[in-house]
Amino acid sequence: MFKELYAYLNESKKEVFLVGTLKKTVDNFIYLDISNDIIEGLRSMLPEEDDAKKPPYDNKENRGIGAHVSVIYTDEYNEKDLGVIKELGKEYKFTTGKVHSVNPEKWDEISKVWFMDVASPDLEKLRQKYGLSKLLNVHTFHISFAVKKEK
Repeated sequence: MFKELYAYLNESKKEVFLVGTLKKTVDNFIYLDISNDIIEGLRSMLPEEDDAKKPPYDNKENRGIGAHVSVIYTDEYNEKDLGVIKELGKEYKFTTGKVHSVNPEKWDEISKVWFMDVASPDLEKLRQKYGLSKLLNVHTFHISFAVKKEK
């Protein structure tokens, strides 16, 4: 089933639009809050032998915010002294993209991460409005939806 989903998402000419709400954590991390159902649905389509688990959104590093799209990292916010982000609470549309998996170099307890690219010209414009590059460290916006823990 995952192969069919992967093929559909990676080869389809259709765009799937989703919506999230712009939020900020106490440490100035700006993100698009999205439904946890998105990651649960994607994760459930991975083969059982992949031993894919929900990303550790509840740990301190992830601030317990649940499924999200990162928009402005804390260090970017603080370095630019961005102040008040007037767009907080606003809804932003995005489209889904390709599904990938990587073996993260700097995440010792995790051997594999699955994520889906997302595109949002409005989020790119928001970042540029605050003097930032269109994308996060030249990475596409994305949703991490599953991890495999190191054995």
